Amino acid sequence: MTDLVTLLARAPVSLHVCAAGAGYALLQALTARPGASAFLSGATLPYSSRETDAVLGYTPKSYVSEDTALELAMLAYLRAAGGRNAPLGIGITAALTSSRPHRGGERAFVAVVSERRIIRLYRGWQDTGDSRSEQDASIAEHIADLLEEALAEQSWDPETDRRHAADAEALLLARPYWQFDGRRLKQPDDPGVLLSGAFNPVHAQHLAMKSEVEENFGEHVTFHLELTTPHKPALRVQDVLTRLAGLRHHTALLTRGLPLYLDRARAFPEAPMILGTDALERMLDPRWGVPVRTLLTEFAQLGTRFYVSPRIVEGQRLDLATVLARHGVDPDLDLFYELECSSALSSTALRQVASN
Repeated sequence: MTDLVTLLARAPVSLHVCAAGAGYALLQALTARPGASAFLSGATLPYSSRETDAVLGYTPKSYVSEDTALELAMLAYLRAAGGRNAPLGIGITAALTSSRPHRGGERAFVAVVSERRIIRLYRGWQDTGDSRSEQDASIAEHIADLLEEALAEQSWDPETDRRHAADAEALLLARPYWQFDGRRLKQPDDPGVLLSGAFNPVHAQHLAMKSEVEENFGEHVTFHLELTTPHKPALRVQDVLTRLAGLRHHTALLTRGLPLYLDRARAFPEAPMILGTDALERMLDPRWGVPVRTLLTEFAQLGTRFYVSPRIVEGQRLDLATVLARHGVDPDLDLFYELECSSALSSTALRQVASN
């Protein structure tokens, strides 16, 4: 077996393992020598179907499948994110030799999600007579090779990589509504107030706007992460998981293909939205393709309302009245409500501060 401890400590990475039905030989290999705490963030080991449902946030069609292994790997990556080292997630689901035959045979599915790659593996046993511990040790050997491949610098087949990434994104978007209690739903009955953003990182201003709307207006707020934004590359699965890591214990909604506020209003009629005055300035700019009067008329028809937070732009406080006046919008129009909290730093500014 590849010397996993040396390989992972040298990377350096923050590894989390989500394993159902196997993976114990791997964890034993990882923790057999001192030094595992340098790279192992933890392990999640659901065994019963009920516990697996709780970890995934829903009941899968099949507990032992490629999709379930990939879902577990993405959750492992999410749980490893947030530290200094690069997150690395391993998902394992297996039906090993047992006192009764398994429908579909003895088999294991493994997925690895690293910052650069998503890799999958199938291992099956057909009348080999291997014991349960031998099968688990075989899985650990294969995972060692997968990790070496995932962390390697050499090139790989880009078409396979794109296919694995597309499969992972499809799984995320199949259940894009992440509840604060860990459940994942196909669609929200009521998304509440949408607070859209990149959340890179989530900061105090996001939380302040959420709290003000919930406390003063009695509406629940959903953090909305759109995978596609104008003039920027689409978020990769790894990017989405890292952002979701910062939103744990909050309700979050993932979408693809709703880059503009008007797109979101059409997709979620009557759902209010929260934004900063700098974002409002961009939204009202006719260069985005919709004249202001036409835009506001459609928002009114869709029942969309906006809670607007003042922002500090170029050292000056930019309030709602100033933005509306610049674009010739009636300040008494029943579409915009100004929040009391204002933000001095954007997520971009916070990242620049953190890097210095």
